[in-house]
Amino acid sequence: MEENSNRVPGKKGLRKRKGLLRVLEAVTATQRRTAELVESLFMVCQLLLNHPDKQSERKQASNPREDFMGQWFDKQDVLQMLRISERSLFSLRKTGALPSYSFRGKFYYKAADVEKLMKRK
Repeated sequence: MEENSNRVPGKKGLRKRKGLLRVLEAVTATQRRTAELVESLFMVCQLLLNHPDKQSERKQASNPREDFMGQWFDKQDVLQMLRISERSLFSLRKTGALPSYSFRGKFYYKAADVEKLMKRK
């Protein structure tokens, strides 16, 4: 066993090692480039977030969930507002009289569409 460990590698062994070294160098270079790209993207994001226009937009819509809920209604909200049954709401949705939007298995309705329907009634 000790005799094998002291042997000088043959041409095939040297080629394999050189090939592995090239692969390792390529991986290292790729990691370096990736780190540089991530750093550049981070800087771009910081610039965009600190842009004066974006700051004023963020102040206006401080809570996106509240902003979303102010513009959209779920099924229960619409049923209460229009004082109709689930079947009637289903019919309005299917006929296109009240456009709906499905997200994660739940239907939402734009506040403007509900208001238009209320005015028509």
